[in-house]
Amino acid sequence: MTQLNLNLPINEGKDPYLQEDFMLLDENSAAVSFLEKFFFQKKFSQAQFQSLILRGEAKSGKTHLLNVFAKKRQAAFLQIEQISDANLSSFFKEDHFYILENIEEIKNEELLLHLINAAVESKAFLVLSAQGRVQFELRDLSSRVKNIFTLEIKSPSQDAIKILLMNAFARRQLRVSSSIINFINSTNRI
Repeated sequence: MTQLNLNLPINEGKDPYLQEDFMLLDENSAAVSFLEKFFFQKKFSQAQFQSLILRGEAKSGKTHLLNVFAKKRQAAFLQIEQISDANLSSFFKEDHFYILENIEEIKNEELLLHLINAAVESKAFLVLSAQGRVQFELRDLSSRVKNIFTLEIKSPSQDAIKILLMNAFARRQLRVSSSIINFINSTNRI
């Protein structure tokens, strides 16, 4: 007997990062509240926080949350591969928001330092995301990153994982018993 593999995509032709699909939990509510305030700052020169780092484990909701706020404020996602020292100054506009994800994966530390400095010089807001504490070899970059406010999305509790699983199945219009949810949750196969 052959097992059937049913491909049940959730977002066929739909934006995968809708606000209504984001689950507000105790573990992420502080981050949501702070990002709400951060992204609704108007002027860089008057801002309490001009940049921040959003930290959380993989699959914690960082990208989803940043996409929700990016849509509200027309923030631009930066791709480090598209940036060089030569074109760095052309990326930023005053009082606009920019997002660069997964800074722990960036190999060119000097370019990342220049990017952070260029955002400040251009008076542009910058959000960086990372999976954990970020360690850089370049001392100037380490110093700069340590001075950026860090916001953390905590890892979900077992109860929160159950809620997330039930929501994921429901969005796919699948009815799954609580015993199966408990089994998946207990095996940590998320």
